[in-house]
Amino acid sequence: MAYEAYHSREYFKQQRTMLINGDPRALICFCIDTSLSMDEWWIEEGGLSKQGRTEFSDGHQIIKFSLDDIRPGYEHYQKIQKLNDVLVSLLSDMKNDKEICNKVAISIVTYDR
Repeated sequence: MAYEAYHSREYFKQQRTMLINGDPRALICFCIDTSLSMDEWWIEEGGLSKQGRTEFSDGHQIIKFSLDDIRPGYEHYQKIQKLNDVLVSLLSDMKNDKEICNKVAISIVTYDR
């Protein structure tokens, strides 16, 4: 199986600048879990109006339910959604900080199985 890597123009500009300037940079790698378990919903304690059915996924126990079973006013979100929100915010803050932007090289690796 061949693995293909896709890099943005920004990535190549960053790598070229590093080679030309010889600047030492901190290398940061984010390893992101994109497995099936990240599609699961997190629901605030007491948020379900009835008990769902129990199953196993990715080696751990999960509860299947309908989104209509969530009581109004209880916080709920998918794990991957929250992870994406945090990652986008973190990368945006790092990109907008001129000093950090010039001193780090960031890579993102995803895994699922």
